[in-house]
Amino acid sequence: MKIQYLLPSAALIYSEIIDLVRNSPPVKSTGFSFSRKVKNGVIYWYLQQKMGIYRKRFLIGSEDKGARELIKHQREAWDSAKTYNPAITEC
Repeated sequence: MKIQYLLPSAALIYSEIIDLVRNSPPVKSTGFSFSRKVKNGVIYWYLQQKMGIYRKRFLIGSEDKGARELIKHQREAWDSAKTYNPAITEC
């Protein structure tokens, strides 16, 4: 797989979108899953997004860099989103 780097302006927009997503209410996990791959004896974790027949993977990081904690946090956010209904508001 060939690595393609973003232009600086695209990287800035991407980082701003990631910040917005992190501060937004959690979304359901539909279409997302986690996968792992071992390279040279090191376990790397990925967030995998399925869009129709296409799959896109995003590197989370290696297991020794705390990837498991990030995955646990995201799964908890997804679990809490299953009961979240924006159509219902409290009075």
